[in-house]
Amino acid sequence: MSQYQEFLRLEIAHDYFAPAAAPDLVVRPTPATTRYLAGRGGLLKGTLQGFRLLLPAPDAIPNPRFGPDDRLTFQVFPESDTFNLITDLPASGHHFHFTNQEFKGAAGTLRATSRPGSGSHRGFPLAAQIDLHLADAEAAAEFPVRYRIAFPAQSEIWKYYFVAEKNTTDLRVEDREAKLTFHAVDATTLATDRVGKSLRTNYPDANLFLFESTHPIAGSVQGRKNLQLLREGHVIIPHLPNPDVRDAAMRIIKL
Repeated sequence: MSQYQEFLRLEIAHDYFAPAAAPDLVVRPTPATTRYLAGRGGLLKGTLQGFRLLLPAPDAIPNPRFGPDDRLTFQVFPESDTFNLITDLPASGHHFHFTNQEFKGAAGTLRATSRPGSGSHRGFPLAAQIDLHLADAEAAAEFPVRYRIAFPAQSEIWKYYFVAEKNTTDLRVEDREAKLTFHAVDATTLATDRVGKSLRTNYPDANLFLFESTHPIAGSVQGRKNLQLLREGHVIIPHLPNPDVRDAAMRIIKL
């Protein structure tokens, strides 16, 4: 059996799950790529976060091994509805596109763009296409070439609704690391807010508060542990639970 060289590795990540592996994603080579690899004796080996490409050792093949038309194409599909909820998706009818064409170096993250197109696998739409140009990878001259792609997490304005006793005043949400800021929504706006109106119906005698993040916050399974609720300057909840983008990025807390 001929000797093989590990030519490249591809890691597929998602900012929502980082640094852990992104679950519920399947990677499929196109039929043309499957035929190409069979003809070149290439082997794909799955890893926890992507795959490895093994090729026959270069000493048995003239150098350079690849031309501009030597390209491998892979399609990435989700395997659950969670992907669409946690991902900052391209425009409708588009999918992510990643390529190493003109990428310089033997390791790094491939830039995400979008392009129109369609496709499905087991009822789930195409999430991304990956085009790997073998001549560009070979130019790195350092093997295995290590590429990474990362899907961006969905960012949302975080909302905290607090249902408090009638005499409650001076609530404040703070980040101990001072990375995130929240502001109180005025009573007039809260009175027209859909969730606020529902809470007012269910808790007519309560004092309602709504705090919103000043800027959209990217979702993360890791969570942010330094958010706290203060009343009259005293901490009453040292670790506020994070809103989840899968639940409209809001939390309702009864005090």
